[in-house]
Amino acid sequence: MSFSWSIAELGNLVSGDQPVSLRYGDTNPRRAAGTPYTTIIALHGIGVNSNIWLPWLPHLPEDIRLLALNRRGFNGSSDLHQPTDGNFVESYGRYLLDLVAFVKYAVEVLKIPPKDPKTGKGGIVLLGWSKACSYLTSLLAVLSSEEGLAASHGLSMSAFEPYLGAVRSHVVNVMLFEPPGLIFGIPRQEKFGNETESMAVQGRDFVHGMLSALPADKVHLVHVSVDKMEVAAHDMFTWNGKDDEEREAVSKMAFKDVPSFLGLSVIYGTNTIPSCLEGSKWVIERSHSQDNTTYRVIQDGDHFLMVTDPEGFNEAVISCINELVVKTKGGELSV
Repeated sequence: MSFSWSIAELGNLVSGDQPVSLRYGDTNPRRAAGTPYTTIIALHGIGVNSNIWLPWLPHLPEDIRLLALNRRGFNGSSDLHQPTDGNFVESYGRYLLDLVAFVKYAVEVLKIPPKDPKTGKGGIVLLGWSKACSYLTSLLAVLSSEEGLAASHGLSMSAFEPYLGAVRSHVVNVMLFEPPGLIFGIPRQEKFGNETESMAVQGRDFVHGMLSALPADKVHLVHVSVDKMEVAAHDMFTWNGKDDEEREAVSKMAFKDVPSFLGLSVIYGTNTIPSCLEGSKWVIERSHSQDNTTYRVIQDGDHFLMVTDPEGFNEAVISCINELVVKTKGGELSV
C-alpha cells in the first residue's frame, strides 16, 4: 500500500487571505462507495510531513482509508500564515480552520461516506500526533461551546460554521497520539532551543534532537519526512493560546463534556518524552469517566511508534476505533 498524492483546493477561507491549498496522501482514491469503510484523516507533528506515516501503511486493514494531510507550510501545501502583529495564535486559528475545511472537502469532493447506523462502520476518525493534537483539542472546544475560542485566535465562531456541518455528520472519533503537555497549559520544563538563533537554526536543532532519540536503524524512516526547518520553528511557537492560562482554558472546555456524537481516544507509550506523558495523562484524567472515551498505554512505546513499531501502533489505533464503535453501535473493523 502507498499514497496517491493530490492537492485539496480549499479556496479563500478568511476574507483578505490568500486561497488555501493542502497536499494530502490517499491510500485508496478509487475506493468503491458500496463497501463500508472508515476514513482516518491523519495530522503530522512538528518538523516532519505526512511521509512519517509510510511505515504504518502495510499494516492498515482493508476497511480503512487513510488521508494524510500536509499542514500549511509543509511540502506541497500553502505557505504559512503571516499575521500582521506577529501573533502566532492568529496563525494557529487559520490552521484550525484549514482542518475543518479539509473535512468538508473530504465529505463533498472525495465523497467520504458517513457512519452507517446499522453497522457502526464508516465516518471519519481524526488522528493527531504530537503538536497536531492541539488542533483536535481546539476543535472539540469549538464543538462544545457556543462561545468559541479566545479572541487571540483571530476568528469568530462564524468563520467555522460553514464547515461544522460536515464535522458533525461524519467525524466519529477524535484520536490523540502522544499530545504534549504544552497544549493543556502545563508549563514547559525545558526550552525548545536557543531563541536567539534564526528560525531555521532553531528548527534544525529541534529536528536533530528528535532524530537523536531514535534507534539508529530507524532514523532513515523518519528522515524521509523531515521538512523545512523554518517551518518547524514556526510550529514550535504556534499553539492554541497566547499563554499557559489560555491554553488550559481551551483544553478544559474541550474535554469537560466530549460531544456525544463522537468518541475520544488517547494513545501514548511509556518510553515517550516527559511532556507527552504529562499531556496524555492530563486528558485521560479529565475524560476517562465519560462513556464515549477510551485510551491505550503502549508498554515501552516511544514518540515515533508508527515508525518503530507500526504493527503495535496499528493495533492500538484499530482497537480504539473498534471499542468506540461497539460502545455506540455496530461491528468491528478487521486488524
